[in-house]
Amino acid sequence: MEKILITGCSSGFGKALLKDLSKKYFIICISRRKPSIRKKNIEFYKCDLSSSLSLSLCISKIKKKHKYIPYIINNAGVFKISSLENINLSDIVKFFKINSFAPTIIIKKFISEMKKNNFGRIINITSGAPLNCAPGGFLYSGSKSALNILTLTTSNECAKFNIKANIFSPGQIKTEMMPKAKGDPSKSVKYLKILLSKEKNLFSGKFIWKNYNLPLYPRLKDINWEKGTAPKKFKIKKI
Repeated sequence: MEKILITGCSSGFGKALLKDLSKKYFIICISRRKPSIRKKNIEFYKCDLSSSLSLSLCISKIKKKHKYIPYIINNAGVFKISSLENINLSDIVKFFKINSFAPTIIIKKFISEMKKNNFGRIINITSGAPLNCAPGGFLYSGSKSALNILTLTTSNECAKFNIKANIFSPGQIKTEMMPKAKGDPSKSVKYLKILLSKEKNLFSGKFIWKNYNLPLYPRLKDINWEKGTAPKKFKIKKI
């Protein structure tokens, strides 16, 4: 069985991934709580992703047993609504540590072996929040925006290798973070599995929402950043 590392497997979308993907893969699960699904091909590592020490120790344990992991799904995340004036510094640190810093460290620690083996599939779980920027959503939207940028940067840095990094949003699904949502997490798994394909021509650096390939940023290829020029359609006024 090929190995796949998944964070946040104890509930919600992570649990749905664990149930489905464990039929084919050996799962290395990083989570705060032990998942209820128990199989011989599921290996659990307890970790507080908001703690640099906890994450470092966890990764060290994993690398002692598993040098090369070809598939990574950074699924763990935290969500909270809070206006800018009420945000605590500790919340900012926590959200960025879990939603963007932890995935960065995980990718950093395992990508070298992906390059050596000329194969890797990295999927970072996001949502439409970083694009919508709803009031009170900075903690989640801001930290997920950083995750989106991490994904695109990873994709660009790995362009010479058969390593594909994509962003995936399962849509509005019912989880502990979003208890009022009505979507079934298990129904979005089939869309994510497309991003695990071994095909060399699989796209990379894309924002996949369910079974849609959505634009993440406007196309700015006509802008010359070095010369400071852009098409006239972007001009506000003559100076």
